[in-house]
Amino acid sequence: MNTITGTLMQPRLVVLRCLLTLAALVVVPGIPAQAQSGAAQSSIQFVVSGFQANSSSPFLLQGDLVGEGAVWQHVAGPFLGGTLTVISGAPPSFGGVGCRAEYSQDQIVAEDGSTLTFNVYGVHCEPYGSPGAHTTSASYSLVGGTGRFKDATLGGGTVSIDVHADGSATIHIGGFIATHCSGGMCRI
Repeated sequence: MNTITGTLMQPRLVVLRCLLTLAALVVVPGIPAQAQSGAAQSSIQFVVSGFQANSSSPFLLQGDLVGEGAVWQHVAGPFLGGTLTVISGAPPSFGGVGCRAEYSQDQIVAEDGSTLTFNVYGVHCEPYGSPGAHTTSASYSLVGGTGRFKDATLGGGTVSIDVHADGSATIHIGGFIATHCSGGMCRI
């Protein structure tokens, strides 16, 4: 039997367990794929990471598909629901956390102006005693794209955002994006 003695669990581990439990409650609506005559689809792995220095700085991203210097920005929201759960803590190291449902529509803008727009559905948890800090664990569904991403037809995966009390933040997005292929050529 494994036991933990003499130390409290790290606050982020408790929040992560909360998020994993609550993530099972989040339902992401499917996006129907529409077949086109003579066209096929190809899925592309989509992995993006980013950093925001403070709350007034742009959220800069990098990834194979979006390149370096892309920006993550809200189009609508985030909209927060009522409290889903409260996890009590053990002060002073962890005072507890409150979690709520969250929805936003977000956009990645590449340096060339091309965009990918997503609906993001998740759980937003705020630790007590750390004003401004929160963690969002969510799922995304692709709404569409413009410019070099105009042929992106659907996609889905996860989004994890960790905002610190000083306003700095990190993001990780992982999943896939599907594109139209015709004549043996896939465009994105």
